[in-house]
Amino acid sequence: MAKNTDIILAFITACDGKRMDEVVGFFTDDCIYHNIPMAPVRGPEAVRQVLQGFLDVSDQWNWIVHHIAGRCLGDAAV
Repeated sequence: MAKNTDIILAFITACDGKRMDEVVGFFTDDCIYHNIPMAPVRGPEAVRQVLQGFLDVSDQWNWIVHHIAGRCLGDAAV
């Protein structure tokens, strides 16, 4: 099983690559995604719509991770 930090870095890599199908694959059907100050959304397809809005107005995503921390809570990444 992958470490939580590995999962988070894989998510960021998918975002940077604008691979939306891969990005939403990180979310469960009952997920709640809250990108403040926007309203929270529920489920992978709602997450896709929110993130696609960002992709539509940007040439590229480039997340730079300076520090990352994680702890194990069963199968959850925190």
